[in-house]
Amino acid sequence: MFVTMLVTMLVTMIVTMLAACGPEDPVTPPPASHEEALERQSALVGEITTVLQTVEDEASAEQAAPRVEELSRELQKLAVQMNSMPPLSWEEQDRLTRERARSGAARRESGRQMLKIEQYPVLQEAWKRGMQAGD
Repeated sequence: MFVTMLVTMLVTMIVTMLAACGPEDPVTPPPASHEEALERQSALVGEITTVLQTVEDEASAEQAAPRVEELSRELQKLAVQMNSMPPLSWEEQDRLTRERARSGAARRESGRQMLKIEQYPVLQEAWKRGMQAGD
């Protein structure tokens, strides 16, 4: 359980750090709560995982790249929104981390699929462009 909590915290920190600062998307309203933000984050990571599951070679990586870029852009925008939210107390952070830790198998699968971004240069570039959108 400790490892799952640690992975959850690391994924959240990495996404937040990659976001840096950028303009807020006027079309997508900011999340109303940290719980809502984490739900959106989880949904986006799930979509990225699904897209990456289709990647088996360079050709399929080329096909997946536009969607990876789009989803990474959405993830970056969400991270910027999350950074602007009031900080949580330690107790609230702990509670949310424990709740998120229950989906360990899904997080491990996402982690395995995310390795494909490093494996295929076209996906690396798509991810990078999405994360830099709005800088």
